[in-house]
Amino acid sequence: MAMPRLLLLNGCTSAGKSSLVRALQATMPGCWLRFGIDEAFAMLPDRLHNHRDGVWFDTDEWGDPRLNLGPSGLLALAAYRRAAVAVANAGANIIVDDVILDHTARDDWLSILPAQGAWLCAVRCVLDELCRREQARGDRRIGQARGQYRHVHHGIIYDFEVDTTTTAPEHCAGKIAAFLAAAPESRAVAAMRNVDPT
Repeated sequence: MAMPRLLLLNGCTSAGKSSLVRALQATMPGCWLRFGIDEAFAMLPDRLHNHRDGVWFDTDEWGDPRLNLGPSGLLALAAYRRAAVAVANAGANIIVDDVILDHTARDDWLSILPAQGAWLCAVRCVLDELCRREQARGDRRIGQARGQYRHVHHGIIYDFEVDTTTTAPEHCAGKIAAFLAAAPESRAVAAMRNVDPT
């Protein structure tokens, strides 16, 4: 069986990850399947949205929206992570679009990602542009990007990084594709397992 190939993109809402995934699928050779955190939340029954057993928002100490997970929400995210890794282990190429907001989510990924064949890529964007995009898209809670910005990259080591602030998704995808085409060893997962970066 071929080595798993899983590219994990981590960044705030409105950082452009969905557009980047589509650009990567169009750019990279072969078939790359998309897994996304939005689909993980969509797996939950409607009644568990805005519910303490599923997912709900309150406000953080700065007054911005903060996402909370109840038992069923945690289960859905754990299942989505394991599904992505299982599909990669079956031989498919996987791109994961995620928002890693705390050490619990990070550590769960670290417990299941293969030591080789899984690359972590930061998708960065300056805060002012995140807030502008959030306002423009109209389908996110205002302030969510600012709240995530404080946490999403904390304690995470990456194999590669892109910045979407002024760079088109196609150009960022080209950089990632060139990086992967060079067949680099994936180092971030092993580095985080050996050194707790919190």
